[in-house]
Amino acid sequence: MTPEEEKEDEARIRALAKLLNRLPDVRAHDEEKETQASIMAYGLTDMAEEADEVRYLFDLLRSPNMSDAKRLETLKELGEAIKHLDYHIHDMAFFDDYVDGEVEQ
Repeated sequence: MTPEEEKEDEARIRALAKLLNRLPDVRAHDEEKETQASIMAYGLTDMAEEADEVRYLFDLLRSPNMSDAKRLETLKELGEAIKHLDYHIHDMAFFDDYVDGEVEQ
């Protein structure tokens, strides 16, 4: 990522954080040193990018011409991507009740 792209990415994250911070339900989870809106804006942005990687890896897994060794390597990469998603899900306190199954849809 170029420095220009990094600046644009950071600006998008800040803009999303500003929008999320307008929601009292989000602000209720603010931490002493960081707002929940900021945590969520970063996490959700990162998760969206990681979802693209998961989709790509999933498509690779379905390739009939892939060797078993490559398929296993791809599965491990998929596991790392899922671990990254899981980290962000649990980092966002706003979603705790959803993750714990305490919020009915």
